[in-house]
Amino acid sequence: MAEIATHAGVGVASLYRRFACKDDLVHHLCLNAMTAITATAQAALATADQDPWNAFNDFLHTALTVGAGSLTPLAGTFHAGQTLNNAAQDMYTAVGNLLARAQAAGAVRNDITARDIFQIFEMLHAIYTGDTTRREALRRRYLQLIAPALAAPAAAPLTEPPPTWQETIAAWNPAHTDHP
Repeated sequence: MAEIATHAGVGVASLYRRFACKDDLVHHLCLNAMTAITATAQAALATADQDPWNAFNDFLHTALTVGAGSLTPLAGTFHAGQTLNNAAQDMYTAVGNLLARAQAAGAVRNDITARDIFQIFEMLHAIYTGDTTRREALRRRYLQLIAPALAAPAAAPLTEPPPTWQETIAAWNPAHTDHP
C-alpha cells in the first residue's frame, strides 16, 4: 500500500480512506485494467473491417499502454469474486472476437489464440530494466519487434500449442482449476 500511495502521489492514509484494505485496492485496479482492455478491443473491432491488421496492431499497443499484463502477478493473491470473473470473461471474449476477425480477414496468423496474446503482454511486463519511463519505452520497443511475427502469412507454423486455460489458472493459483 505504501508503494502504491507513493506512486500515486498520495499518503497511505488517503489510500486507506478510499480502500479499506489491499484486496479492495487490487480488485479496483484489476477491474479498471480489464475494463480498459475490453474497451480497447471493442474499439479496434469497430475498425477491423476497414483495416484488420492496423486495428489489431493498434489494439496491441494501446492495450499494453492501459496495462495489459501488468497486474498478472496479483492473480491468485486475493479472491477475485464474480465481478472480476465476469470482467475477465468479457475481456477474453472481446480480444478473442478481435483476433478472430483479424484472422478471418487474413491479417493475423491463424495459429495463435487470445491466451497467446495475453502471454505476450505478461512477457512484456517482465521487463524491469531502468526506471518507469525506460521500462515503458522498452516494452513498446519489444512489442514493435514481436507484433510483425503475429501477422499473416506466418513464416512457419508454430510447433507448440498455446497454454490451456488450466495451465494459465494453475500459474496464478495452483489450487484453482476452474474456468471463468
